[in-house]
Amino acid sequence: MPRLFVGNFDFEHRLAYGAGSLPRRLDEINAALAPAWMAIAEPGDAVWTPSIATGNVLERLASHGLPQLWAVTNPVELRGPHQPVFWG
Repeated sequence: MPRLFVGNFDFEHRLAYGAGSLPRRLDEINAALAPAWMAIAEPGDAVWTPSIATGNVLERLASHGLPQLWAVTNPVELRGPHQPVFWG
């Protein structure tokens, strides 16, 4: 089953401040770290990212031989079921 990688690098912030909107800097950090999942990605896997621009980075890296990882900003964009994988 394809996986949906979810980087919860903002976990401590959410514990302290609740589930509201994140500060812009934390969104930037989550987007910047999204390509790290390519090290263990397989075809069909996806990564949740707050920034659609991350998709461009993933495409460029895939053109150099890394696995294609699909960037989604909303889980309803997924095509079929994915197993969530959380890390952060």
